[in-house]
Amino acid sequence: MTVLGWDFSAQIRELEPGEWTGPIRSGRGWHLVRLDAFHPPKTLPPDELNRILREDWTQAYSQRSFERRLDNMRASYKIDLPSSMEPQTRLPDLLRAGTEPSDQTPQAVEARQA
Repeated sequence: MTVLGWDFSAQIRELEPGEWTGPIRSGRGWHLVRLDAFHPPKTLPPDELNRILREDWTQAYSQRSFERRLDNMRASYKIDLPSSMEPQTRLPDLLRAGTEPSDQTPQAVEARQA
């Protein structure tokens, strides 16, 4: 239940089975809740716990590796734009009826404005 937050979990524990309540706020929005039964948490068997921990560690390691590779790629590239560079496509030009994106070159825009 911690996926929805500790406060949400605490409010659920106070409900009686068969009782509707809400709205209850969680980290993911508002909820109308009906508790059918409450089962106290159990300790996972060691094999199941090890499997879950391995999966969590593998996912976290993969994410960190991906972020490191992405940072390295970003560090090896540099993009320099001229200070006089303006967007070639302007919204009013795109909204004109019959205007094709290929007509948005600076020369075509200047010719239409002339």
